[in-house]
Amino acid sequence: MSRMPFDLIESRTILEQAYQAFKQQKDAAGLYPAWSGIVNTYTYEWGDMSPLDRWIAEMEGLTAEYPEILPPEIEAQVISNMFSALMYRQPKHSQFRAWEQKMLRLISTSTDLRLRTMISIHPLFYYSWMTGDLKKCAYLLDILRSGSYLQTPDPLSLIVLRCFEGGYYWLIAEQDKCLNAVHEGLKTGKEHGIHAWDMMLLAVGVKMNTTSANLKDAQAFADKMKA
Repeated sequence: MSRMPFDLIESRTILEQAYQAFKQQKDAAGLYPAWSGIVNTYTYEWGDMSPLDRWIAEMEGLTAEYPEILPPEIEAQVISNMFSALMYRQPKHSQFRAWEQKMLRLISTSTDLRLRTMISIHPLFYYSWMTGDLKKCAYLLDILRSGSYLQTPDPLSLIVLRCFEGGYYWLIAEQDKCLNAVHEGLKTGKEHGIHAWDMMLLAVGVKMNTTSANLKDAQAFADKMKA
C-alpha cells in the first residue's frame, strides 16, 4: 500500500502476491484488504479496466466462502471498491444495484468525514458523468455539505468536495457557483500545501469558462493546468 502513490504496477504486484498467500492460508482478514488494494491500483491508474473482471469474480468467491461480518473500516473498503469495479467494468452486473445501495447507505451513515468523502468520489463520478443522474449527485453533495462536516473539515476532503461541487454546478449551468467552488478548492489547497486535486479543479474552471464563452479565462486555467 505504501508503494501505491509512487508505482501502481509495483504496488499491484506486491498486493497480488499477498492476496495469493492469504488465500493459501484461508486468512479472510488479509484477503479482503489485499483485494481492495488491488482494485484501487486499477481505478487510480484509470487505464485498462478489463483485469477487473477477474477481481469481481474473486470477490464473489470471497463473500461466498467468508461471509462473516467485517470490521467497519475493511467493510467500507470492500463496498467502495466493489462498487467502483462494477461501475467501470460491469455496470449491468446482476448485483450492481445491491452494491450501489450498500454504498449509498454507508455514505449516509458514516461518521468518518474523510472516509465518507473519499468513498463518495466514484459514485459522484458515476452519477454526474456516466449516467447524468443529477438528483443523486445533488443528494450526495448535500450529505457531504452537512453542518458537522463544514464546521470541522479535513482539508483534503474539503478540496474533493469543492471539486465535485464545481463539476455539478457546471452541469446545471450555475457559472458563479461553479467558479466559486473551484477558487475555494484551490485556495484550501494552497493554504494546506495539498495540490493533488489542482488539475481537476482547474479542468472544471476550463469547462465552465469555455461553455460560458469566457475564452480568456478558460485559457488562463488551461495554462495553469499545463504547469
